[in-house]
Amino acid sequence: MPYSISSRVAFVLVIAVSYGVTSAAWSQPSSEATTVVARVNGEAIYVIDVEQQLAQALRNREVRPDALRLLQAQATEQLIGRQLILQMLAEKKLAANDKEIEVEVERIRKQLAVTGGTLDEHLQKKNLDLPALRRALRWQLSWQRYLDHYLSDENLQKFYAQHRRHFDGTEVRVAHILWKIDVDDIEALASTKQRAQAVRDQINKSQLSFDAAAAEYSDAPTAQSGGQIGFITRHDSMPEPFAKAAFALDKGEVSPPVTTPFGVHLIQCLEVKPGQRPWHDVRESVKLSATEFLFDWIVSQRRGKAEVEYTGALPYFKPGTREIVR
Repeated sequence: MPYSISSRVAFVLVIAVSYGVTSAAWSQPSSEATTVVARVNGEAIYVIDVEQQLAQALRNREVRPDALRLLQAQATEQLIGRQLILQMLAEKKLAANDKEIEVEVERIRKQLAVTGGTLDEHLQKKNLDLPALRRALRWQLSWQRYLDHYLSDENLQKFYAQHRRHFDGTEVRVAHILWKIDVDDIEALASTKQRAQAVRDQINKSQLSFDAAAAEYSDAPTAQSGGQIGFITRHDSMPEPFAKAAFALDKGEVSPPVTTPFGVHLIQCLEVKPGQRPWHDVRESVKLSATEFLFDWIVSQRRGKAEVEYTGALPYFKPGTREIVR
């Protein structure tokens, strides 16, 4: 089928699953699937849309009940971003129109008929209804049209050059200080980040060495060895927030507080070993990162000006924070 969760949304939600998860919460649609979760400049987002985002991203992974609220809030926020982008594309006459969507629905119907299936059966199997399918198709067709226009080889090469270290096989040698906490505890997270920032300020003012800070504060096994982890690559086994922050540092720099499923970190770059991998060898990785960048950039330009109304039907983030409401 041509419609699917965007790579950006799948990425965010799969990262969230690393916090742990349990139940078959998305194996069946909610009895209130058509309930409105939020409105973006008056346009509705529905429970069924959130459920489908989660179902496609998790793919039958089990989810801890205490992680459910976080995942629903993340999916809702991603759908708000998607709606903002669709509105921008509509303004630019780049959004798929109703006729194009119906052509795609008919194509799916004919494809299913080849194997003896029907669209109704397919929708039932996927826990979808026809309006939700049309919304998914509108997003995919519109967003793909935009990406096809902007993600030319020329632009991808420019993006690679601007973020070369993330793609060319560069390795960085890092150390870290870890404060282990339950990152779902909003108050604990906020206070821990404040403590971490205070330690960072001391390090940056040369009032405290990173080694000494690691020995005094770090909950990691590397505390007594200056927090040293060794060399990592951009897409190593480290959590994405950690790796992204580490590769943004120059030698000797210390990151702002970074949150991962393990807690709050300060990261120091000790050494950079440049890579030599050319852009065409990593074209797909560059394209994925450029797609995520475009999504975030467009949303950041429009989010502050948008009228977003939450109904409270599902948990959501308090605007401007990571605090979960409901």
